Amino acid sequence: MEKDINIFDVYEHICDKCEYGDTIENLNECERVFFVTQILETEVNNGGFLQFFDNSGGNFANEIVNSFTKSVL
Repeated sequence: MEKDINIFDVYEHICDKCEYGDTIENLNECERVFFVTQILETEVNNGGFLQFFDNSGGNFANEIVNSFTKSVL
């Protein structure tokens, strides 16, 4: 039986590929958009924007703005 793939599996694969953001340059444009938006969502859902900016997710703030202002399709 084929394993169902969900958003967490995709996120885990992308995190592994870029070493949780340490080598984000290893990601293609679509993967980068997915990665940074998941970081934002996770941090904000867990503790709000303050947590996002206080934690390492804030390091991707510019990347997130770029991701939200351009189309990757």
